[in-house]
Amino acid sequence: MAEELNIRVAQEYDIVCQEGDNFVLDMDVKNPNDSNFDFTGYTSKLQVRKRRVETDPTILTFQTSGGGITLTSGHIKIEKTAAQMVGLSGDYFYDLKVTDSAGLVTTWLYGKFKIFPTVTT
Repeated sequence: MAEELNIRVAQEYDIVCQEGDNFVLDMDVKNPNDSNFDFTGYTSKLQVRKRRVETDPTILTFQTSGGGITLTSGHIKIEKTAAQMVGLSGDYFYDLKVTDSAGLVTTWLYGKFKIFPTVTT
């Protein structure tokens, strides 16, 4: 019987937010010795789609180049304005990919992305 070697580091986290509200997700990132993770030379991208298929239309894109993701020492901030979150209610999927300075791409987070509809305009 073959042994399984799992090199996947991605963690599953479901995100629930509100249509028409500011979306802000702040995460602290630490090294095993509890020091801040150094994001120097790193980029990141998070996309939200209806299905877990990369050919599906993108509902939302957050990225370090072009806006939506800020990487600082030991910290990832992912955000959209309230206006950017209008008209998007629904059940979706996402993943967060991080690219290091050598070009190595790694999925860090993935899961469901639910946007509840708003009542007040």
